[in-house]
Amino acid sequence: MLSCAVCIPARLAGNRFPRKLLADLNGKTVIERTVDNVVSLVPKTWPICIMVAESDEKEIADSLGDRVVEYGRPGGSVQVFTTPDDCPTGSDRCAYPLTSHDLTKDVMLVVQGDEPFLTRDMLIRPYRAVCIGDSVATPFITLPSHDEDVDNRDNVKVQMDRHGRALWFHRDAITRSASHVAIHVGVYAYEASQLRHFPSIPRAELEIDQGLEQLRLLDWNVYIRCVQCDGMPLSINTPADLERARKIF
Repeated sequence: MLSCAVCIPARLAGNRFPRKLLADLNGKTVIERTVDNVVSLVPKTWPICIMVAESDEKEIADSLGDRVVEYGRPGGSVQVFTTPDDCPTGSDRCAYPLTSHDLTKDVMLVVQGDEPFLTRDMLIRPYRAVCIGDSVATPFITLPSHDEDVDNRDNVKVQMDRHGRALWFHRDAITRSASHVAIHVGVYAYEASQLRHFPSIPRAELEIDQGLEQLRLLDWNVYIRCVQCDGMPLSINTPADLERARKIF
């Protein structure tokens, strides 16, 4: 199997919920919960790399405390990388150490810092897709039964062809009769050279409009493999999401 590193982009700025990564989630911050969950799910040989915006480095590192060393993982344990403040997306931020630091892995698994409820399959299945030849892979779940979840703009929708290739990502409400449409989960497995190349691809207008970095890849005809997983992970996108999460932990 190919070597892998987990990359968690982290910044405190945000339009909908600024500083959410440091919000309290029943005794731990959101970023702590996300890191602890990832650590519990992936092989011990996979280093966990926190890609921190330069101006936020101290606050986020302080929040993580001795997690940067306590797990005793080969190759550097939980590592914190300082990245430029002006990285436009999480994938751009995670690409930075591939060219600026000594981080050499075959697969880079990008996990958002506000996703403390991911399951093991949501991490391992995209990784396995890249291992067998795809350059980018991402998980999806079937449409939930509640219309409010389908209509929620924070739940990104993906439309696929019958082979599982992503054709479109969008935030808008959809009709349940639409074919091959599902809820996208915010995890990306990249073949390392594809992620290294990502920042050099011009940003698409739709990417900027929708706030969806994966549209940049589709604009340049990059094949994104979608892999099915079960469950409906709660992302911390708004203060209301945080209140829901507090009822789970």
